[in-house]
Amino acid sequence: MIITPVSSSALFTAVTATHAEFGATMVAQRLYQFVSSTNCWIKQGTAPVAAASTAANIFVPANVLVFLDGGVGPDVSVVRDTADGKASLVAVKTY
Repeated sequence: MIITPVSSSALFTAVTATHAEFGATMVAQRLYQFVSSTNCWIKQGTAPVAAASTAANIFVPANVLVFLDGGVGPDVSVVRDTADGKASLVAVKTY
């Protein structure tokens, strides 16, 4: 399988101590890639609120690419673990 990012769909947000949403409307049956420049916690859903070390939140180490299924929820919230950084969310095409 070949995975290609759709650059026109790329969204960015600051990763800080206060959770931030991408404001995306992720589509079911579509994959998205998430990556952050810092260790962080993410939560996917409808109006999600990411929180460190809390149930239903996923720890994502810095610079690790994570694939998300748009069918799980239309948006992603992110909050830092210990240091501020930046995060990206982009749709991908598969062949």
